[in-house]
Amino acid sequence: MRVSATLAVLLPLIASGCLGPHATYSKAPPPSTRGTEIATAARPIVRAPLPPLSIERPAPHVDGWTTDPRDAALLVGLKSAVVQTGMRSVGSTSVVFKVPLDGGVQAAFKPETRKHGGRWRGEVAAYRLSRALGLDHVPVAVPRATKMTALSASTRSAVAVRLLRDQCLPDVDGRLSGAMVAWVPGLARLRLEDDPLWSAWREWLSVDPPARALELRLPPGAARDVRQARALSPQVSTLVAFDHLIGNRDRWSGHNVLVDVTRTRLVFLDHNLAFDAQLDVKSTAKRTMVLHRVQRFSRGLVTRLRALSRAELVDVFGLDDRGAPLLSDEQIDATLGRRDELIAWIDSLVAKHGEGKVLAFE
Repeated sequence: MRVSATLAVLLPLIASGCLGPHATYSKAPPPSTRGTEIATAARPIVRAPLPPLSIERPAPHVDGWTTDPRDAALLVGLKSAVVQTGMRSVGSTSVVFKVPLDGGVQAAFKPETRKHGGRWRGEVAAYRLSRALGLDHVPVAVPRATKMTALSASTRSAVAVRLLRDQCLPDVDGRLSGAMVAWVPGLARLRLEDDPLWSAWREWLSVDPPARALELRLPPGAARDVRQARALSPQVSTLVAFDHLIGNRDRWSGHNVLVDVTRTRLVFLDHNLAFDAQLDVKSTAKRTMVLHRVQRFSRGLVTRLRALSRAELVDVFGLDDRGAPLLSDEQIDATLGRRDELIAWIDSLVAKHGEGKVLAFE
């Protein structure tokens, strides 16, 4: 059916569940209390309705996650919904704010900073590229420039105020660019970097695993954890391939593999250290080492990777919030180069072991 409404009506539709657990939602306030900007913390909030929108409301996805058409309303919310009171810092090694948006949408805002510059672009690029490859593990992310006055007025946290003042880099017009990323609640770390899981997933993704599975060689408690995680092995393969493609050097830096609240789906987060035009030798060696632990891949993903052209990548990455290319030409060329490395590894495995063993997942 068709839904035509202001954002005051649109965002409660997101809360109804048609877009899955990208964020936590609550009932939206009455339209008369909604608006477009918070001027200052001391002055009364003056709000005005946003222009009408017309989108097709999608049917719920069977597992709660979304693919491209189902992202539409959430993209609008992340791009346009008003920043509400309650912003706080949630970053550890980089500046990240948890931002409440009008309509109950929660987001992670990764801004332009003195330390990391425009690294936030990797979050948006990873989201756009993942959808082009038919993957739905990367939360929705949009480029957004928000007024510093609105951000400052939205927080009561001294830490957040200090980070805005000392670390963030607004433009001359007073707006702070960054990535607004849908908040995913209930995430848990999957300790794939520690044994027994470190050894287990290498066995799972080997074309020639041991005759006696690792689960059968472990004490009961450890064996149970490994057995439960085994169902995620196709997703681990896809995670490693995707990280290699984008040049992500942060995944294996300290338990940065996450699983959703159902414990059945990996969530690919934190791509601000991806899409380098050139990677240092140490980072390149590490991601190559991780890639070479994987010998079984998704046939569909490999097919789509082979078909990627430079013109398509330019279109996929698109523009930032100011109308400039999201990624540079050098970053796009480097992505294609990593794609070629990935395909070369897969082709070498196929030549040695056969297509059936290597392209083992759909």
